[in-house]
Amino acid sequence: MTHFTCKQPALDRALTMVSRALAAHPTLPILASVLITADDAQVTLITTNLEIGIKVEIDAEIIEAGSFCLPAKLFQEFIHSLPADLIEIMVEAGPWTAHLKSLHSDAHIRLLDAAEYPSLLSCEKSLLVHLEAALLKEMIGQVAFATAKDDSYPVLTGILLQLRETTISLAAADAFRLAVRQAEAESCPDREQSDLLIPGKTLVELARILPEEGLVDLLISANRSQVVFQAPRLTVVSRLIEGTFPNYTDIIPKNYTTRAVLNRSELAAAIKSAALFARENSNITKLTIKAPESDLGNGSVVLEATAEDIGDGTSVLDASVEGPGVTMFFSSKYLAEAVAAITTEEAAIELTTTAKPGVLKPAGADAPDQLYIVMPIYKQGC
Repeated sequence: MTHFTCKQPALDRALTMVSRALAAHPTLPILASVLITADDAQVTLITTNLEIGIKVEIDAEIIEAGSFCLPAKLFQEFIHSLPADLIEIMVEAGPWTAHLKSLHSDAHIRLLDAAEYPSLLSCEKSLLVHLEAALLKEMIGQVAFATAKDDSYPVLTGILLQLRETTISLAAADAFRLAVRQAEAESCPDREQSDLLIPGKTLVELARILPEEGLVDLLISANRSQVVFQAPRLTVVSRLIEGTFPNYTDIIPKNYTTRAVLNRSELAAAIKSAALFARENSNITKLTIKAPESDLGNGSVVLEATAEDIGDGTSVLDASVEGPGVTMFFSSKYLAEAVAAITTEEAAIELTTTAKPGVLKPAGADAPDQLYIVMPIYKQGC
């Protein structure tokens, strides 16, 4: 028998968090359930789809310790429907059900065998680094959109996390673009360099449930097949993707011939405007950087898109330009997502030739170490 009481808001939040690890179509019936363990003045909830697992702990008054499994979706929906009051949960040994009681509600839900629930961690783990939760959330959001959305090349569905002596970096890419974000990490001269290829979906879910402040511990399993993110009362475990992420540094241009620095918000608005027409023409947007006409003037960035039988749109933005004028064609979607990930007031566009990728990055003295590579679209005759 298991018996405990806890507060509805805490249990509701915990179920919302762990539900992110539930498979839409579980391969095993037990994976559609949530494992609940009551012990030591707290209740632990665990879900997994065998790729990602989430564990959340909440305060509770434990009357009798124990573990059991409940159908996750039904349990979550029932708890969510209850008022913000105390909830009592009792597991009755005879009928093999859980009895749930709150202020005005009573329910009995059939249990599943907790012994069948898979273990989250396959072996012991060791600490790699402590990270600021807010920084990790920000970094994930600045690269995750660039992961491949299909499984034809599995390594590109992941995000490469590289840990060095004093830095951490995240990189994501598909066949047409690359996103890289680097930041300082807790210095550790004895730390082994680590390259971890983590499913992009795992890190997206992690960013959604991490706290806004505090530290997160990054750990690796002894067999280096799983990575663990551990914050107070929250643990996220993920398998690592087998394979080698492309050496992305090879495709980052070492220099540029033309560079434009301009207001990031204005650039984002211009791309959005062009996209209204570009979406009718394979998302193709024409980007032109015009050099200043005299030594005293500013240059400009022009974004144009045309939709046959519909119309066209053009935006002209003031910019500080170095180098000669150049015209290239890009996907408006890829430009928009890269610019949206930049948080500085100004952004820089760096171009070389129409055969080489364009670079977008934050500009300014305090700009973070962040860049986006976007492959151009070749248009015959241009």
